[in-house]
Amino acid sequence: MGITKETPALAEYGQYCLDCMCDKSQGGKCYAGFMAGLDGAFWGAALSDEKDFQDAFPDDNVWGATMSEPKYRPILQNDGVTEKDEWVDETEILAGLASIGSEEMGKQKANYPAGIWIAGVKYRHLTNNDEKIGESDLKIFMMGGTEGKVAALAVLPDYEGGMVICGLSDKTKGQDGGNCLNNLIACCKTMLGES
Repeated sequence: MGITKETPALAEYGQYCLDCMCDKSQGGKCYAGFMAGLDGAFWGAALSDEKDFQDAFPDDNVWGATMSEPKYRPILQNDGVTEKDEWVDETEILAGLASIGSEEMGKQKANYPAGIWIAGVKYRHLTNNDEKIGESDLKIFMMGGTEGKVAALAVLPDYEGGMVICGLSDKTKGQDGGNCLNNLIACCKTMLGES
């Protein structure tokens, strides 16, 4: 999948950066990655070339690996027994992550009753860090998902009008969340011309 937002910097670095994040020859630290605007609109994505992930997402279905269509999902309620169908729109969730971060989203049950979802997987906040790369201040969030999934997400508020870069890894396939985070930071450095 090519980068859909056409700017010189994204055209030069964006797809290269995503492809490197997911490339087996680079250590396969992420099974998928994507870039989006601060509004949650996806700009581009990449999928690992490893066989396990190609089998899981046939026909190079990079969108299936990085996002899910808006729909109602059964969400376990506070009583630990009852489920309620809640609307899950991952574009809105991504915009929320870019705006207030994963820790705050986890606290705002009224505004985000379904929680954090990426690619059809429910996540919870793990950590958040501020990172300075060159002159840019980034917010970086780590989230743990069901079935061994880990998401590392960076918000670059001043780049190209603001953007989000996310790497997705899978512990059950031998991928480590820390390596995913390191690859995400390397991708951000490339995008910011600091590598």
